Amino acid sequence: MLKTYNTIDKDELQIGDTILLSMTRGNNGKIMIEVGERVINNTRAIVVMNQSDSRHTPGIRRAKFPAEPYDILVGLGIDVEQLNWELNDDFEDYVELNYLNPTYKNIRMRVEVRETTTPTRLEHVLDPKKYAKRKGKNGPYIKSKGDYVFSITECILTNSEPNHTFIKSDFSAFVEEYGKEINSPMLNKLRNAPKHMSWDDLKKLLE
Repeated sequence: MLKTYNTIDKDELQIGDTILLSMTRGNNGKIMIEVGERVINNTRAIVVMNQSDSRHTPGIRRAKFPAEPYDILVGLGIDVEQLNWELNDDFEDYVELNYLNPTYKNIRMRVEVRETTTPTRLEHVLDPKKYAKRKGKNGPYIKSKGDYVFSITECILTNSEPNHTFIKSDFSAFVEEYGKEINSPMLNKLRNAPKHMSWDDLKKLLE
């Protein structure tokens, strides 16, 4: 049975909601589905307690996965043959949908984030700087104990909250590991230190 979804401007997506952004038709007959969700790092008080401030609204985290047209019809209630396909810049059949809170057989599609310092893909090993987490689009790299952080997004099916995994930054990891050794002179050094100090530079404060 076909479903009717509300559509939304993706810029108006609220935290806790999910958006079915688009579909792309592959050469093998499969459909690449793209979903998105605004994910907050609920391990940081400053993030959680400012989520209602539009200036702190997190960007949309995206996840893609391939699917069979028949399973899309049965599970999502979308007949891909009835969509208004167009060619994108890569000359692929593409359709923008922006469906709010899609469900697979009444189970919500959500975006789950898992951060790790262990490369999980070959490209992470070959070109870590291209895929490592940064502060903003072209900002400094966010490292944890000196290691690059890789952020993996996946679309999951659940009516509960996703179980995100976030890695502590160099500074947070430093305070957690060496907090008992931080004295007043060191606190003054930390206050006057440049932002985004590396793990090695932070450890030098102990010397």
